Amino acid sequence: MMEPVLVILDVVWDVLDLKAVGIPLGDDHTRCKVVLTTRSQDVCTQMGVQKIVAVEELDKQDAWDLFKEMAGGEAVYSGDLNHIAREVADECGGVPLVIVTIARALKNKNHYVWTDAARQQKNSNTKYIPGLGKDVYPQLELSFKYLDSEDAKYLFLLCCLFPRDRNIPIEDLTRYVMALKMFEGVSTIEEARGRVYAVVSTLADSFMLLDGSEEGFDKMHHVLRDVAIYISSKHEKFRFKVMAGVRNWPDPQTFANYLAISLISNNIYELPGELQAPNLQTLRLQCNSQLQIPDDFFQGSKDQLKCLEMSGIHFLPTLPPSLQLLSSTLRTLHLTSCKLGDISMIATLRRLEILSFCGSALAVIPHNIAQLTRLRLLDLTNCVTLTKIVPGVIGELRKLEELYLPEFFEFHNLDELNFLSRLTRLQIRIDLLGINLYGCVLGLTSFNITIGTPKNYTTPQFYKPNFYVCMRSLRITNDGPIQPSLLPDRIKFLLLEKTKNLVLDELKNFNNIFSELNQEGLNELMSLELNFLKEMVYLVNTME
Repeated sequence: MMEPVLVILDVVWDVLDLKAVGIPLGDDHTRCKVVLTTRSQDVCTQMGVQKIVAVEELDKQDAWDLFKEMAGGEAVYSGDLNHIAREVADECGGVPLVIVTIARALKNKNHYVWTDAARQQKNSNTKYIPGLGKDVYPQLELSFKYLDSEDAKYLFLLCCLFPRDRNIPIEDLTRYVMALKMFEGVSTIEEARGRVYAVVSTLADSFMLLDGSEEGFDKMHHVLRDVAIYISSKHEKFRFKVMAGVRNWPDPQTFANYLAISLISNNIYELPGELQAPNLQTLRLQCNSQLQIPDDFFQGSKDQLKCLEMSGIHFLPTLPPSLQLLSSTLRTLHLTSCKLGDISMIATLRRLEILSFCGSALAVIPHNIAQLTRLRLLDLTNCVTLTKIVPGVIGELRKLEELYLPEFFEFHNLDELNFLSRLTRLQIRIDLLGINLYGCVLGLTSFNITIGTPKNYTTPQFYKPNFYVCMRSLRITNDGPIQPSLLPDRIKFLLLEKTKNLVLDELKNFNNIFSELNQEGLNELMSLELNFLKEMVYLVNTME
């Protein structure tokens, strides 16, 4: 009988034909076992691995124990270095390779070296820590090099532009991708969104991205984020600059070759007179509310800048004049959680395709926004102070594919929606008297529609932060009577064919819910919420 054999294959990057290299397999060779290590779950799947064991990061105590063992010395256990050593160990993120490398590099070093290492870890400047740039990053960079597509590489690096250890909205990645025209063979936002989700799944299978705290978000381990920043800082094709917590704007000359810049800081109040970045395509400014943007700030980056996000800034009484310099290039503009006054200047950005005011305070969408005839997506989600959309604006945006109106805003100009023949996603609240005017629902693939005005406004499932992925939701509510028979055929079509989340609030004359809504059944329904239905007798009357 054959002696038991254990074959260990370390760091397998591609599918390997075990029989071709002489490793016996199958029912006739049950005493031969093969163990392989890989960073690709796809390799395991295609090779028919029977049991996959994911190697998780070390918990905090085990990571500290390993760090102490590698760093050695009494000073690490107690005394002045203990607190700093624990900070350094925590920043290693439970990754054994990083823990061992940094601990050995800092062994027997003085207080200044330890303090500098801790500071550079927090600022994602870890390439200057001894051992990381030479030993660790090249190994982790292999995972990047083995990605199958340029799409995956670029999307991985885009994730490093977002704040450290935070959820990364996949919806934001989709809008960046559309601005940069990254994907070939993609013509609509919905197609781009599907491709982004597919690429994110590929990156997760390679353990380069983690699942976010809820659906619709991913996350990047901060060690891999540091690796992404390291790669992008030296890669000619993907030159990115990420600055977090800085107090002063760096030397303007340092930005000449960068394609993307992300500034995440509450300490900068003034930007340079001009951003000299002629190759810049993406800019994220997530700053303090009082940030001042000079009149010529975009002069040196106006030729290539396609995607601009500014978050948490007060633009009162109007937007910065330098924004007009981007009229021939800008495709995506995100003004997120800003305080806004007059936004008429945006009408000069004639190439704009995606415009988001998500979470911002503004009062009016002015008439000249109708001049944005290339606009494909308008997002007003959580704009709770919006009081008016000038009549005629929405109807002129004929290329709109996606329209997200505020959850509390009642839109009266429903006839304008009939001009939006490309519309596939819609978030809207309308009154009961206007439902017969609503004639574009047949083309929708995703929707959050509220019909009526609720007395007790709760937050149903489809208004949670991840609603971009759990759309196809309908809420019917009213503070007065409505007969089920008054619901138009198009709304019943939504119920029958498409609705996944249904909320019924404060309705009268509904006593046999399913029968009165649609006798053929609600085929796609996954979630049903019933509130204040005092006359309800049956949910389903099985005697009929």
